[in-house]
This record gives sequence, structure tokens and C-alpha cells, in this order.
Amino acid sequence: MSDFSLILESALTKPDSFFNTIIPELGELTEDKLSVLANVLENGSVIDKQLITNLFIEYLKETGVSYLPEKLDVGRPKLFIQSANIIGQLHYIPALGALKIALDKKYPDLVVAAIKAISLLPTREAVDTLADFYLKFTDEVMLKKSLRYLLTRKEELVPLFLEKYASLPAERQMFILNFFAGAADERTCGLLISELRKFPTEKGVYCMEGLGGIGTDEAVAALSE
Repeated sequence: MSDFSLILESALTKPDSFFNTIIPELGELTEDKLSVLANVLENGSVIDKQLITNLFIEYLKETGVSYLPEKLDVGRPKLFIQSANIIGQLHYIPALGALKIALDKKYPDLVVAAIKAISLLPTREAVDTLADFYLKFTDEVMLKKSLRYLLTRKEELVPLFLEKYASLPAERQMFILNFFAGAADERTCGLLISELRKFPTEKGVYCMEGLGGIGTDEAVAALSE
């Protein structure tokens, strides 16, 4: 075990003084030191993982996060989830390609973690990835769990989904209406009113929820019909 491993192990036993102890010991951030930190992210206790996560986010930042994309290994799910969390919070765009690999039904434990991280990346490619996922992914449970993260990018996603809506099969339209219901975005008002009038039974719940959230005179009037 390296000297740094021993120091880290000791520091983790004292969470209150962890940062005061470990930061002076970081020195040059070598591959070996980063590997030791990654091992805690993968195998440590909940508290240890949180301490190392905070170390990356608050202190290591760009230098540390640049090491993590290569740790986005779908074969190591615990490390993937922790790394994705840090990458998302630090808005590390170069990791997008590695995150996208997890958007597959073969990796149900990783999908939501990947979507959460991608939703935090400030780039149009990230938005397009989120849209493609929501328009094509077939696991309903994962889609529902991911919805909250897609809604954080509703400003960009609403026009994309409005453009695609008419060409989608009925089942996928229901997912989009669910998104619109949560978005409560005035830009969807016309579509929600139209769908409510045409399909009050099949689509009424999501349409009414969306119009209620929008709350404009036009939306309220449609709900009163």
C-alpha cells in the first residue's frame, strides 16, 4: 500500500478534518493518487464516497475530472455511477461520448445516472442526446425515472418535441405529453388544447395537467370547456 493510500485511509476515519488532512498531501496529482481515489469511489462506504466526491468537485475540479471519463466503464457500475455524478456536477463536456454508452437497456442500473449527468452538460449535443433517448428508448421504467432530469432542459427540449410530435406513434406521443405536462411550458399550450379536444379520454389527463400548470387565460378557458 502506498504512502498516499495510508494517509487517505487515515483521513477518511475523521470526516470532520478530512479536507484539512488530505489536501496538503495531494501535491502533484499523479495517476497513482487518482487511482487510489477512484478505488474509494468504487468500494468505499457511503460517507467515504461522499467525501471523495466532494474532494473532486470542490478541490480537484478540472484536473481531477479529466481522469474520470476512462472510469466510465459499464462493467464497473459502482464506479460508473460515482464518476458520472462528479462529471455532471462539474459540467465536463468531453465525457459525453463515454456517458452515452450506458444508454442501453443492457445497463438498467446505469441509464438514469448517465441521463442525470448528460442533463448537466451545457452543450447542444447533450440536448440532442436527451431528445434521442426520450424519443427512442423502449424501457418505460427508465423513461419515467429519467423524466425529472430531462425537464431541467425543457427550454431546449420543448421545441424539439413539438416539432417531432405529429410524426410519432401514439404510444410515444403519450410520453411526450407526459413531458409537456411536467414542463408546464406556454409553448405547448396550442398542442395540448388540440389534443385534449380530439382525445379527451385517451390523452386528457396529461393535457389537463399541462394546461393547469401553464395557467394562462387560454389554458384555463380550454379546461373549462
